[in-house]
Amino acid sequence: MLHKLFGAYVPSGKKVDPVVRAFIISETFFWSGQNMLAPIFGIFIVEQVSGGTVEAAGMAVTAYMIARIFSELIVGKALSGTHDGKKFWFSIFGIIAVALFYYLFIFVHTVIGVYILQALIGVAFGIVSPAKYALFSEHLDKGQESTEWGVYDAAIFSGMALTAMLGGFITQLYGFDVLFLLSSALILIGAIPFTVFVHLKLFAKGSVGRRR
Repeated sequence: MLHKLFGAYVPSGKKVDPVVRAFIISETFFWSGQNMLAPIFGIFIVEQVSGGTVEAAGMAVTAYMIARIFSELIVGKALSGTHDGKKFWFSIFGIIAVALFYYLFIFVHTVIGVYILQALIGVAFGIVSPAKYALFSEHLDKGQESTEWGVYDAAIFSGMALTAMLGGFITQLYGFDVLFLLSSALILIGAIPFTVFVHLKLFAKGSVGRRR
């Protein structure tokens, strides 16, 4: 599907940068996994967590946002001017951390536990987002920037639309534990294309130590 999208939008004879291709595929899995859970996360807090309320659901989102804001500012500044290899490793670490923290919701039964995990997820997003977006922006094909951003949005929103629907069905049939497991698995799968394509691009060509 993604190959057809690129074929439809990229002019004949032009190749898409491997980092750009890897980023779009990775993000499709990443956000699909996240959005499998997001629309019904409040229901989980209210129905499955001891002391869970609508107010607690709102506070959980606030904990995530505050943690992400501060960590993203710190990491973004720290990565400025660094070589692509460092951004790559920050990206992989962040993806794995997000997947792990979503999986740990299986074992959380208190509001405090939810707040802690939400804050940790915010920190993980704050690590992965500046690194991945920096790599993507730096490797956009000249003259095709808006097209490739368009393909990125089309790909991730297609995945998110599908998994938002599936998340409700899965939870209704199998419960939240299965939902958390599948959500974290999809997010983790997002590290695979990023690892393969970006590793080949950055490491095989010796650009690990190159600053951009």
